[in-house]
This record gives sequence, C-alpha cells and structure tokens, in this order.
Amino acid sequence: MTDLNEIETLYKKYLKDLTAVRAEQRAFYRESGYLPSRTPALGDRVGAYLRRAKSWVARGGALLKPQLDDLEAEITYLRIRETRPANVVEISPCGGWSTTWILKALRDNGHGVLHSYDLSDLSTRNVPKDLAEGRWFFHQGDVTRDLAGLPAQIDYLFIDSDHSARFAQWYIDHLFTRLSSRTPVSVHDVFHTADAGGFDGEGAVIVDWLEKKGISYFTASGARDPRSNSSIWSLKENLGVKERIHRSDANSMIFFESR
Repeated sequence: MTDLNEIETLYKKYLKDLTAVRAEQRAFYRESGYLPSRTPALGDRVGAYLRRAKSWVARGGALLKPQLDDLEAEITYLRIRETRPANVVEISPCGGWSTTWILKALRDNGHGVLHSYDLSDLSTRNVPKDLAEGRWFFHQGDVTRDLAGLPAQIDYLFIDSDHSARFAQWYIDHLFTRLSSRTPVSVHDVFHTADAGGFDGEGAVIVDWLEKKGISYFTASGARDPRSNSSIWSLKENLGVKERIHRSDANSMIFFESR
C-alpha cells in the first residue's frame, strides 16, 4: 500500500542518495535551459534562453520539456529504490525528464532495466549515454500495437501518455491484466484539480476503475490532497531538500499497487 506514512519514511531512508540525485537533476535541468523560478531576473532569463538554444542545437532539435514536478519525480525515485524492480515500463518518456529520474533509481539500486515506449524519439537525444548504457531500452512506435514487444514481466509501470478515456481503458484492459499482485503503478496528469475529470478523460476513467476495484491510491496533489502535499513539503524542509528543481507544482500523479 502506498500512503503518506510510507512516502515520508522513504524520504528519510534514502535521503543521502536522494540529495545527490537532486543535485544531478538540478544541473541537468539548468544545462537544458530551464529555471526553477516562475519570475527569474532578466539576466537569469537571458542565460536560460541561451542555454536552451545551445541544448536544442547540441541535441538535434530536442528539448527536455520537463513534465514531472519535484514531488512526483522524487516519489517515483524513492518507490523504485524501495521495490527494486527488474523491469520498469515507461509510457511515454517525452523529452526524457522522467526517464532520467527512473534510470538514476535503477543505477543506485545496481539492478534493473527500463523499457520506454513513445511515438517520438526526443528522449533518446536528451538522456545521458552513460546513464542509459546497459539499463535503458527505447522502443519507438505505438505501444498499443506492440504488446508482444513488452517485457513478459512488468515490475513497475509508469504512465504519462495519451490522456484520453480511450487510452485509459486500453491500458486497464491490456496492461493492468499483465501485472502481478502489488506491482507499483504511477499515472500522471490525474489530479490537476480536485476532480479527476477536471483535466482530461483519462483521470476519471482510472479513478473510477480504482474505486470499483477497491484499490487505494496516493497523490501529493495540492488540489486534491492539500494535507499530504503540505506534510511532504514540511518534511522536505526539515530534511534540507526543499529547494525547487522544477518550477511546476501541480503534483497530479497518482501512485498505487495492482491487485
């Protein structure tokens, strides 16, 4: 079961490694031309613009496009550290921001590989080669047409893809049925608002399915669960890891375990 107490315990347990990864990700974020502040000084904005242009050229027109907020990224890292999956499946990596968090968890575990599926290959031009080597397998194409290409066993499922009701029903029918009991799952862009259906069609479908199955889920969304959101940020401040990496703070992801 994934709940607030478990998440806070993991922050304390893996604090040293998380602190190191946060420093790496902050540098990666900055080098890619992004700033953690919503209202940076003019000089900072100019510097970020120049770094982003340089990154765009160096990476063949690929921008990082960070999606996961700090809490979502850190909780993903911590859950992978704790559960030590052999096979992680990610749908879809986009620019590779979530991919690097996942790969660093696998690296720090010294165990496991990541299979990422996407129509676009942007992530392959952003993820550092030394991080990817031996632990990352990128599959370009429509995952709904390549079920045979998925690992026989999925030990952690991470979904941040087409946010339609149709796609949500597809992965419920075709991916969730492959999972063993208590497999960790993450689904992004569910609680941008307190209403799971307030952002797109996907959220309402997945939350309705979870409730019908009696499967509890956790979210750090300030819109949906301000108490948990505030509690984690207070803990991060006490642990010395409150400084923002990514400026977004929607924290819309849900975390749960399969049955």
